[in-house]
Amino acid sequence: MQKRELYIHQLSWCNPYTEPPNGKPRILAEICSVIRHPEPQEFVEACKRLHVLGDGYGTRFFALSPRQKQREWTRERKAAHRRRLLEQRIKHKSPMFAIEFIKQEIDRKPHYFEGDALDLDIEIAREAALQRIDDLYNRFAANVGILFVYDSDVK
Repeated sequence: MQKRELYIHQLSWCNPYTEPPNGKPRILAEICSVIRHPEPQEFVEACKRLHVLGDGYGTRFFALSPRQKQREWTRERKAAHRRRLLEQRIKHKSPMFAIEFIKQEIDRKPHYFEGDALDLDIEIAREAALQRIDDLYNRFAANVGILFVYDSDVK
């Protein structure tokens, strides 16, 4: 199955600095479609049923694309690239002392210029964020055209 771009329509709380009143969820309803416009009719009807102007909720639309597989650079390739950028940057700013400054910088961050990750925590957080995006895409891809209503007070 070829992965395609999905379009998500949500009725969600608009103020990121406050919480919805009366314990309501941040997202009242959402639906996924494979066409960009118009909004699915059942979503429009749900919005009329769940939302009145001025209540703090609004419609939100965003596209969700499948993640492209990226080839990871080898450790040696990263190291060469980082050293080359360092040399270019320092030679441009202070050509007279470039060799000395390059050596100081490499001595200050040896692991970075050997191609290691900057911080293991950052790498773990990056992978977790990418996994959440993949999970979100897969959840919507499996439920295209299905309206989800999260408000328990729906009549």
